[in-house]
Amino acid sequence: PGRVLGKIRIIRKYQELLELKKGEIMVTDYFDPTWEPALSRVTGLVTELGGMLSHGASLARHKKIPAVTGLEGIIDQLQTGNIIHLDGFKGHITIYHK
Repeated sequence: PGRVLGKIRIIRKYQELLELKKGEIMVTDYFDPTWEPALSRVTGLVTELGGMLSHGASLARHKKIPAVTGLEGIIDQLQTGNIIHLDGFKGHITIYHK
């Protein structure tokens, strides 16, 4: 649960985590368990795959980070730097700046 407004960073592979800046919203196709340390830098998590019980969603909940999972095809609609409003209560995002 939770809501956040902020810039996104699309992460497709481990090496891209090095570019993740503190306060960004991570958008990825899936959340790999080895990416857990990156959650200390993000304000939100969006994934294409998974659900409320997925590893990424569970970790985000534990760390009190708003998350929305299961948004199939969202990466194709966004670019790093876009501003979105992530609503973890309703399970959706709103794109404010493309």
